[in-house]
Amino acid sequence: TYRKALSVLRVNLESPQGMIRFRWTTPDRYPHRGMWLWDTCFSALGYLYVDTGIAAEVLRALLSVQRDDGFIPLMASPVEFYADNTQPPLVAWASWKVYKVCRSRRFLEYVYRRCGKYVEWLVSSRDFNGRGLLAWRKRFKAHPVRGARGGESGMDNSPRFDGGGYDDAVDLNSYVVNEMKHLALMASELGLREEAETWSEKSRRLADRVNEYMWCEEDGFYYDVRHDGSHLKVKTVASFTPLLAGIPSRRQAGRLLSHLISEREFWRPFPVSSVAACEPAYSK
Repeated sequence: TYRKALSVLRVNLESPQGMIRFRWTTPDRYPHRGMWLWDTCFSALGYLYVDTGIAAEVLRALLSVQRDDGFIPLMASPVEFYADNTQPPLVAWASWKVYKVCRSRRFLEYVYRRCGKYVEWLVSSRDFNGRGLLAWRKRFKAHPVRGARGGESGMDNSPRFDGGGYDDAVDLNSYVVNEMKHLALMASELGLREEAETWSEKSRRLADRVNEYMWCEEDGFYYDVRHDGSHLKVKTVASFTPLLAGIPSRRQAGRLLSHLISEREFWRPFPVSSVAACEPAYSK
């Protein structure tokens, strides 16, 4: 399995081309040929077991196509990039993991400012509801029945996105809290104490908003939040992402765990299901 995984990584590694000035990685040759945001982060983590130089370089490649305002596109190729959508922000998290192995200060200096600009762009561009929480950009009327698609989220066709409007997303906010925490680690490592404190404070404030608006005490679960402030009570795997960012208390984490290991919800014969089995939209 290890050798096969290595083979897949190697065959999907590209040389510098066009506007991508470093070696870069694509998830497959067809139909997704291109440099995708979070796929690149996962590939970098895979390369840590093989070649730390490549692991660092593919993240440099991803950040090299960043716009001046901080935006990183969902996908880029040597000749073009999608200019309106992004993908789950995992770049600072992946970059810190790579740095902990390669220990290249030059790499850390390269990624730190760029990752920070990306998070700042998300905070300024995805607060559609004015609550200080962030929402995925959706594509509406993409399906004659379901009606919407959340392509930015990586859960494109999840029932979370079936309604209209931009719902504050528990996974996006958790990812951003996680990114802010790793930016604080980077800043501290680079000797930028005040910036480290600033990122830590920003992460705490956003985590507090997630708990204030998205936690449902009655259900012991996190939900997306509609424009009117009500919970969008569709149980999906997105609601476990606060665990990644360390947002829940021990008590909250325990209640989340009870949902995770419930055979009536997420612990199916092939766990973890993307939608809880108790949901009408669940499908085998």
